Amino acid sequence: MSTVCVVDDNPELLDLVGAFLVNDGFDARLFPTGEDFLAGLMAIDPDLVVLDLMLPGLDGFEVLRQVRARSSVPVIILTARGDDGDYCRGLALGADDYVAKPFKPHLLMARIKALLRRVDYDRPESDTGQPVSLGNVGFDPARNQFVVEGKPLGLTAQERRLLSFFLEHPGEALSRDRLLEAVWGFEEGRITQTRAVDEANRRLRKKLLAAGATAYNRTVRGVGYEFSDGR
Repeated sequence: MSTVCVVDDNPELLDLVGAFLVNDGFDARLFPTGEDFLAGLMAIDPDLVVLDLMLPGLDGFEVLRQVRARSSVPVIILTARGDDGDYCRGLALGADDYVAKPFKPHLLMARIKALLRRVDYDRPESDTGQPVSLGNVGFDPARNQFVVEGKPLGLTAQERRLLSFFLEHPGEALSRDRLLEAVWGFEEGRITQTRAVDEANRRLRKKLLAAGATAYNRTVRGVGYEFSDGR
């Protein structure tokens, strides 16, 4: 049974989403404040978090920062409808998906299930359908984990998708727009200004280099990023 934490200061919304989660077979943990959630995060070790950005006390952005400092758990942020600024900022801080308020509960359930499936099954594949690797970076299908020299990398769902896409396109200069469309699912032209790509690449590169990776995502000036082996 997957555990999903929901953080929102609206008690009616918490009860409604909690009821849908339980009905769909999830272990639902409900929190009215970011402080309450962070206090129990490590003990609960959830499979996914649904996080409202407009919280009393610690707002959702600060909660997300602290979550990313401790955990790679997938995070869906709840934003005001049409507020692309909050959406972009949340993605830049490491959120994996978003749902705009007001929303229909069945839509949120669909996004939760889709994100959990991506976490379970995201893996790079070559044209022959076989897992690929570059340098000492690769994917271990037996453990469903990305590895460096056989040692697992602790990646967020977003970072898994990014590394998977890089491994499918080794040595290719990939523009920020192409990464936004392929990894984040942006529609072309929907959002023109976001630091999400740069922040995600910075976090991924830091983890790869700390693990001793010979292949990593390098900045291509004026274009975007290229995943290549430096040996």
